[in-house]
This record gives sequence, C-alpha cells and structure tokens, in this order.
Amino acid sequence: ERLPLPPPDDYNTPRVDERRLWIGNLDTRITEFSLLKLLQSYGELEKFDFLYHKNGPDKGKPRGYCFVTFNNKKDAEKALKCLDGKSAMGRRLAVKPAHADTKDDVLPKNKPTALSKTPVTAKDASINRKIQTIEAKLKQMEHEATSSQEPKTLTTQPHRLTTLPHKHHATQPQRPHDRRPYDRTHKCGR
Repeated sequence: ERLPLPPPDDYNTPRVDERRLWIGNLDTRITEFSLLKLLQSYGELEKFDFLYHKNGPDKGKPRGYCFVTFNNKKDAEKALKCLDGKSAMGRRLAVKPAHADTKDDVLPKNKPTALSKTPVTAKDASINRKIQTIEAKLKQMEHEATSSQEPKTLTTQPHRLTTLPHKHHATQPQRPHDRRPYDRTHKCGR
C-alpha cells in the first residue's frame, strides 16, 4: 500500500520571480511614461504594469505602485539596489522582489469559481422578480403604444342605472347613505 507524498514545503508559498519587482510609495504625480523611462535605464523590460484605480472617487488616478519584470535577473537586482529608498518627488520609493505573475495559473480556464457556485438568496430572487415585472410592463407599454397608432373601433358600454334623490332631498346636499340602488321589487305593488 502506497501513501501519497506530502506536498513540498514551498507548496503554499507564492513563487518569487527574481526578475519581477514591486515599486511602491509612488507619488500620484509620477507619470507612467516617466517611470517607464527610469526603469528602462536599468535594462530591458519584459513587462510593465502601472496600476490605476478602476472605480470610486480616485477612478483613473494612479494607485501608487507598479510591477516591472526585467528580461534578466541581473538588471532587476541592479534596479532594486539603486531605486530602493531613493527619493522621487519628495517620497522615498519602496522596491521589493515581487511574487511571480500567476494570473493565468490561479484559476484554470472554464472551471467554476466559488462565487459562481453561490446559491441565489431569496433577496436576489425577489430583485430578479421585480426586474422581470418591470420588463414585462415595459413590453406591454410598447405594445400599447404601437397598437394605439392603429385605427380604433368604438364599443358601447352598458350604462349603469342610478336613482335620483327624492324630492325632499333635492335641496339638501346629497349624502352617501341617501343613494339607494335601483330595486324592481319596490315598484308596482306586486
């Protein structure tokens, strides 16, 4: 009987790419272009990720850090040694080795995530029903709008019989309890 081998010690530890650096504490006035030119002075770059806020009040503004991957380890070490602690626009840069870029390794393609397996709650279902109701009303309104442009035929509705107030009530304002429905058995003394 064979037992499975335990995972290696570094199994849960993120891989460090010796060519990839994280550069933080960037002033928001530093442009992507100026930082790119500065980093290119240390060697050829394979990848450069200058990150911006995607939403919120700072949408479109720099996040204050970036990632850079050099073509070789030697250029990355030189940039790390020279830029870490350097002042740029009044702020000291923080440069550290970065974890390997594993975006493609993290989630296998076409595999469901935990979020996609989350059950729909009653609140979600209620919201979906409201949306469906509103969509149905909109379709109905559109249909009515298009049908209102077609010629209409008149239909007569039967009139409801109402009784007039008695003579002694004619001068007084009509009250709801004075109005009585029409009753055939009341007339003709049958």
